[in-house]
Amino acid sequence: MLEVSSPGIERPLHKAADWRRFVGQRASVLSPALQGRAEVEILGVEGLDGAETVVIRTAHGIEQRIALADVKDARLAFTW
Repeated sequence: MLEVSSPGIERPLHKAADWRRFVGQRASVLSPALQGRAEVEILGVEGLDGAETVVIRTAHGIEQRIALADVKDARLAFTW
């Protein structure tokens, strides 16, 4: 039996390539830079390999840069 599955619509974002792929999408991000978990819009990724910074926009419209290493958990956010 072969079973094929998908990470789903709220797929995790682990690598810089994941963040780049979903620019313009919303994500739920857990980071000390956000004082916990927040839903944000992904604007882009900057920096060299291994030292990337994600560029996001908060729900209040504030653009912020967070080191990818400081992101503890991130998933695409799907609003019903």
